Amino acid sequence: MADDAPSHILDLTWRERLVFIVLSGLLLVALGVRYVVQTGWFAGRPQVIQAPPDADFRVDLNTATWQQLYWLPGVGESIAREIVAYREEHGPFASPDDLAKVPHIGPALVRKLRPFVVVNPDP
Repeated sequence: MADDAPSHILDLTWRERLVFIVLSGLLLVALGVRYVVQTGWFAGRPQVIQAPPDADFRVDLNTATWQQLYWLPGVGESIAREIVAYREEHGPFASPDDLAKVPHIGPALVRKLRPFVVVNPDP
């Protein structure tokens, strides 16, 4: 039987099967890369940079990204994203106490965050 003779498997030659396998593999890799990029699965937690103990670390609620808010005490990724989503939907915060209007943020977390956040009137 010659290399180019069709076999009983879908009547494909050896070379056609090889091309099919390679293209299928490339498709699976492309789909995997797309999934990883879209879900942010590879991003993980941002790298920690240690600030000096006397540093005045405050985050402006009207300009901060969710990645910046993520590092505040008691705030994880989901709450940080909710703060940004609330700001985008309702406009800038007038004061740090407006955080209480964000879903899943109660008075205790607002008190905890007050020393670390600031609201500048002109974002």
